[in-house]
Amino acid sequence: MRRWALGALALAGCSHPADSFPHPAVLDALQSVEGRKAAAGNVELHVEPADAQVQVDGVEVGQARDFDGAQGCLQLASGSHHLVVSRAGFQSADMTVFADDDGRQRVNLELTRSP
Repeated sequence: MRRWALGALALAGCSHPADSFPHPAVLDALQSVEGRKAAAGNVELHVEPADAQVQVDGVEVGQARDFDGAQGCLQLASGSHHLVVSRAGFQSADMTVFADDDGRQRVNLELTRSP
């Protein structure tokens, strides 16, 4: 399994409506603080192959193409998250992503075929 540490490029907000995502298991329902939601950030995934499975903090959230910016973004609570991208016949990628409420993070990744 490959390990990656990514500092991703900050971009404008997600192109998909915010209420379409977040994935509730990943966001932990965005903890409420005096009636306000905790800060969240968007992560846009550009992965080859696009049908690779994505796990965030140990929770399966879908395929990479679901979070490519056109389909939607992965909305996460601000902070550090453990991301695993895998597909049969390819080496998995294991990385840490940092979501913040200043915009969208872009992750570019090409999985390598297994020998």
